[in-house]
Amino acid sequence: MLKDELTNEPLSNICYEITKNGEIMHGTTDKNGFTELIIDDSAFDIKINITCEEHRHG
Repeated sequence: MLKDELTNEPLSNICYEITKNGEIMHGTTDKNGFTELIIDDSAFDIKINITCEEHRHG
């Protein structure tokens, strides 16, 4: 779940970009601030960016 650092409120309907093992996934959080579920059998690092500019998810 993505939350606002100041208000602790969920970041609902916010565009994001997740980078995992060189793969980039784009999406929009749901009304509760949740992203797409990421499942993997091994440990990995991810990077999450909030994207503010207008764009289309491909």
